[in-house]
Amino acid sequence: MLVYAAVFLLHGNPMVVVVGIALFMLVYQCIVYAEEAFLENKFGDAYRAYCADIPRGMLRFGNFAPATHGMVFNAKRVIAKDYSTVSAALLAVLLIEIYRVAGAANALSLPYLSLLVFFVAVVGAATGMVSLLKKRGVFNEATAVC
Repeated sequence: MLVYAAVFLLHGNPMVVVVGIALFMLVYQCIVYAEEAFLENKFGDAYRAYCADIPRGMLRFGNFAPATHGMVFNAKRVIAKDYSTVSAALLAVLLIEIYRVAGAANALSLPYLSLLVFFVAVVGAATGMVSLLKKRGVFNEATAVC
């Protein structure tokens, strides 16, 4: 939410900020409801007990250490799971800046506009490369055979 709120703020139009955040919250809430329905169907009473114990949207920092005990950071997994979100945010920021600069069109803005277009191409190519590598299994985690 913070990333998209920042993108909407970057645009500079208050209506874009209000409508963008409202639409994001609506879409996100729909995703939450769909995921909750799926989890309740899959796990039943265990999921309902979890919901009774863990409030939605509220963090309990005291539970963080026990919940993450034994976990290790996996950069491959982060890239595989979050590359599309990072790419979408970067592209949104770049495209908004291109729109802003193109609206002011003057001779001094052409090099900057070219640089922005270059970065759009770089982000697009990097996103495509990660997607291709993901499909080829480069980011798959090794599973233990028992």
